[in-house]
Amino acid sequence: MAVAEVSVMPIRKNAASLSAGIAACLGILRDSGLKHELHAMGTVIQGDVNEILDVVGRMHRAATKQEDVWRVVTTLTIDERTDQRLTMEGKVDAVKKKLAG
Repeated sequence: MAVAEVSVMPIRKNAASLSAGIAACLGILRDSGLKHELHAMGTVIQGDVNEILDVVGRMHRAATKQEDVWRVVTTLTIDERTDQRLTMEGKVDAVKKKLAG
């Protein structure tokens, strides 16, 4: 199991807003069935690393085909542990325990 953070930025000609392009990419992620959580600067995804790579590739390619998009910047960070099960909540809980203690 892996936890990844992705940011897909479809940059349009003469438009500063990214939200419409991001929403279209997130539709692909939602339809994939992978557990995910949108936040202000990207999206966290949990699942099999191959499935994550596949869906991020599809999101990136879809962004390049959007109207008036002349550039797409996609950033992907993957955390995959082989010694134990990794979850989005577990990563956050581990830090919160240290803060509390």
